[in-house]
Amino acid sequence: MVTIHNIGFPRIGKKRELKFALESYRAGKISRTELIEKGRAIRAENWLYRQSKVLSYYLSETLLGVIMY
Repeated sequence: MVTIHNIGFPRIGKKRELKFALESYRAGKISRTELIEKGRAIRAENWLYRQSKVLSYYLSETLLGVIMY
């Protein structure tokens, strides 16, 4: 059996969506709630992507991030 582990994964989104959302928040273009929702959406997308790849191990902070938020 092959064991697959992902040591790191970008938390800001495929195209740096969280970075741009944070910049928009700081500029007053979006609300705090919208910023938080964007972060949640990116975490969920990352988690679903990793689940689809059937990894053997996941970083615990990522799992906790999905469960807690």
